[in-house]
Amino acid sequence: MRNPRPKIRRAQLSDEMEKGPYYDSDFEESELESESYNESERAFVVDDELVIREEGQSDNESEDDEDEVDQKPTKYSVHDPSVHWKKMKPHLGEKYANQTELRFYLTNYAVHNGYPIEVTKSSSTRRCNFKLWASWMNKEKSFQIKGLNNKHTCVRVYKHATLRQCYRAKKKAHEILTGKLSEHYARIWEYGGEIIRSNPGIIAKVGVDIKEDGSNVFKRFYVCFKAIKDGWIRGCKRVIGLDGCFLKGQCKGELLTAIGRDGNNQVYPIAWVVIDVENKDNWEWFIKLLVEGLGLELGEGLTVISGQHKGLVEALKEKLPLVEHRQCARHVYVNFKKVYNGIDYKRHFWAASMSTTESSFLETMEELKEMNGGAYDHLMERNPESWSRAFYKEGRACEAVENGISESFNSVILEARTNPLLTMLEELRMYVMERFYRMSTIHLTWRGDVFPTILTKLDDLFKDMRLWSVVASDTNVFEVRLGFEYFQVDLGEQFCTCRLWEISRIPCIHACAAMNHTQQQPETLISSWFSKEKFVETYKGNIRPLNGSKCGPGHHMPSHCHHLQRGCQEDLKPEEGNMS
Repeated sequence: MRNPRPKIRRAQLSDEMEKGPYYDSDFEESELESESYNESERAFVVDDELVIREEGQSDNESEDDEDEVDQKPTKYSVHDPSVHWKKMKPHLGEKYANQTELRFYLTNYAVHNGYPIEVTKSSSTRRCNFKLWASWMNKEKSFQIKGLNNKHTCVRVYKHATLRQCYRAKKKAHEILTGKLSEHYARIWEYGGEIIRSNPGIIAKVGVDIKEDGSNVFKRFYVCFKAIKDGWIRGCKRVIGLDGCFLKGQCKGELLTAIGRDGNNQVYPIAWVVIDVENKDNWEWFIKLLVEGLGLELGEGLTVISGQHKGLVEALKEKLPLVEHRQCARHVYVNFKKVYNGIDYKRHFWAASMSTTESSFLETMEELKEMNGGAYDHLMERNPESWSRAFYKEGRACEAVENGISESFNSVILEARTNPLLTMLEELRMYVMERFYRMSTIHLTWRGDVFPTILTKLDDLFKDMRLWSVVASDTNVFEVRLGFEYFQVDLGEQFCTCRLWEISRIPCIHACAAMNHTQQQPETLISSWFSKEKFVETYKGNIRPLNGSKCGPGHHMPSHCHHLQRGCQEDLKPEEGNMS
């Protein structure tokens, strides 16, 4: 049995309107002078008109409220798509480009205000006077609201979605904002071409795997901007932190980074690479490009701080055989703690790690051996030369035992790592570009030629140096004592037997005591690595802005890479796409 047609008094149509077929995404085509109605829908078509009512509104209410419908104004407004979605509200007579635009407008209006205007079934327990009629203006080629009662008597209805529904909604929203994941991998060559055009001298390379059908599968992407590379060479200490972090979004894989330290001991991103998986092959590729780009040769005079990944350790031995490799002491302790947990173990480990002389290191380890021989053997098997200051080389101007500088950078870009490939790369580029600009002007507020962080560190040392007694041996040679501890300090050679001055290139507490005894200023004996001049040279250049796709013809990727997509094909010889 057919449902009875609702009794609806149609609003007076404009003389300009011509009747014609109307298409709706929820209904079949309406024939001329015909009616189509679905009782389970809140929107229906009557003679080419779109009628929208709210949940619980009956047909009798539609007829009774007809007299309350607003009268059309003489001038009709045109919908402005730039209006913020929270401010969208329907107005009588307002014109829209098409039905889709009107539906989108009403959806935002309903979501912001909590109006259930799209409900599958009517309910007698909820009543609302809201009604809206809209129809197509054939001559003006626009969709116009013909009748409207904008009075709501309903309440907000909360509906709980499943976790799966939330995931699909979030995925769809990401695709709308950033595009589909496959499109990002397909456009990697175009993106690389644009950054090369705008930043001459940049090193950008794409690594792909060749499948059996001849198509290419994305494997890795490396980028190192010339301005960053030159700044590191001019003013940064010869210390690099290597680390990897997982990508959190739909774009699966990892991000490997090379992070330097400027004279103020702050983060200095040098290069980064997106890879499919962290292994020896990808680390070798990354380190090889770093060696070529930065002129590291065999690694002499360079210090690298990293985790304990086996592939990374082996790659460093092969590509940089003369480098000083420091393992992050925190990573070593985390593994040590899994077997030997406790306050005493923790104190002995960090005392051994912070020891600046071999004798103090061995003394601490002997105490640990008396506590537990297994704990002693565990740490001695982990190459103490790589995680204790007692074995660090001098003159590197870095006493760090942890790779915290890389961990800090990973936490800063956490949100960027949830985005698809190109969006993530762009956020990294913009973050570094903005950071470089800020760093290039921050020194204008400094007083003197030494970094504020270094001066603060010296002030802390001067507070404790009063406990040490100083005995002069020569004009610049002193013996500094505290109880049974005593050290030799030579201000002329900038040397102390505790070795901390030689490792960090910042005067230690013993040197500060000697300088205070001779009334010398400690800033005069600080290494040039910590000077304002070096800092200015470091941030002298910056990354150049890119052009959008609408600013001119883009760089189209080669035809042989039009199948570039996500994945990694094993047992296939990789093809290196050099974009530099």
